[in-house]
Amino acid sequence: MFPQFFRGSDIRAKMKQHILGAIVFCLIVFVITPWVPTSLVNLLVGNYVTVFIILAVNLYLLRVNAILSIAFFLAVGSLFLENRKRKLAMIETTQLKVSIDGTTVAPVSVLSTPAEDLIDGEVHPEHETPSTEEHGFEPTSEGQTNEFDKVGHSIDEKHVIPTEEVTSASSEADKFIKGGLVV
Repeated sequence: MFPQFFRGSDIRAKMKQHILGAIVFCLIVFVITPWVPTSLVNLLVGNYVTVFIILAVNLYLLRVNAILSIAFFLAVGSLFLENRKRKLAMIETTQLKVSIDGTTVAPVSVLSTPAEDLIDGEVHPEHETPSTEEHGFEPTSEGQTNEFDKVGHSIDEKHVIPTEEVTSASSEADKFIKGGLVV
């Protein structure tokens, strides 16, 4: 009654072949990602629409086969990481071109290279190494005792500071004017 290709065992066998082929394709994409052109990487994972489509495909593949879904996720993840790596490389190269008042700013890696000689045959002395005298962070034996003297009441020297009673701001201002402090 049913044609040959509708038999259950044949469908499962063909489905396994397709799943295996898709897993191999995802593995190939995962491996060759560094050599994929930047325009294709940007097209696949560089905008929200394709990222949404990729996530929807991954959810569908999760219903079909979990291993295929993981392989697809790893392949797309490698594309995403490659996209970020290329964007960072682009930002790094543009930062080298940044200048301040017409002077090109050097990257930090240039700091470890020695300066060029201003005069031909210039001789620089070797860097002197500081002395290596070591000091332990422990108290010395001078002035050490195991005796404890109780602190007396005299250590509490807090007291109320005497203040003057002020009736109003205008009377205080008059005192300053009469005293010659304010003109």
